[in-house]
Amino acid sequence: MAVCLNHTDTPAVTSCAACGKPICEKCVVAGAYCSAECQAKADLAAGRTHQMMEGKARTDKKNKALKTVIFLILLAAAAAGAYYYMQNPKKAKNHFNELSGTVKNAGKAVGKRVDEAKERTNKRLNQDSRYKKNAEKLVK
Repeated sequence: MAVCLNHTDTPAVTSCAACGKPICEKCVVAGAYCSAECQAKADLAAGRTHQMMEGKARTDKKNKALKTVIFLILLAAAAAGAYYYMQNPKKAKNHFNELSGTVKNAGKAVGKRVDEAKERTNKRLNQDSRYKKNAEKLVK
């Protein structure tokens, strides 16, 4: 059992909420602290925490507003696209096919570059390299 740091012959009933020192009933200040100094430090920290929480709430509110605006812009763009499609279905289909072809070509180009990079890497590795031996062991 812990003893009070100020009264070594008295058992501690609690620990200071700010510094953690064991204290007896005689030393308890404001219910949970060993001194007025610790109470003041705790009050200051609580004030800072309150300020930080208020700042976080303001930031969260701004982020929510920004997300709402982005959602509305995307919704408007989708509505405009749907309207354009309804007014010009053939043109819209042509635009979609062009875009689809562009994306496919880009995917092929990326795949080709990845394959080339793999080839270059394999050429650089010696047959007796430790990396290649470890990789071969994992494959087996």
